[in-house]
Amino acid sequence: MEPIVEKHRTPAELTAKGRPEASFELFFRHEFAQLYRALVIVTLDSGEAEDPAQEAFGRLWERWERVSAVEDPQGYLYRTALNGFFQRRRRIVRLAKRSLGVSFSGSERDLLSPVEARDLIERSLLMLPARRGLRSS
Repeated sequence: MEPIVEKHRTPAELTAKGRPEASFELFFRHEFAQLYRALVIVTLDSGEAEDPAQEAFGRLWERWERVSAVEDPQGYLYRTALNGFFQRRRRIVRLAKRSLGVSFSGSERDLLSPVEARDLIERSLLMLPARRGLRSS
């Protein structure tokens, strides 16, 4: 029986050989820990870093045959993860503003400091019910 992941093969080589699952597994094993650590630094929260990392790999898997052939699949992975994180953050801020009845127009939006934005997000997150059964601890 042939091993799932062949040693000393690149993801692009394995995909070209008709083994996209093996190439993706190789890429995942090599990149996940590094991506997760980078996202912990960006999010300042190990739990918060899990979602964009997992979502990014899910998106890459959907497009793997094309992504594995690009010159820098790691760059594509990181950009996908960061975009996902920032999208989620913007969505949370919008929902928080809506639920707190806060509205900003043009120049007022520029006056909102990052500290105030973080405080608004934290207060809003505290108001959310606890999630159950979505993540194992």
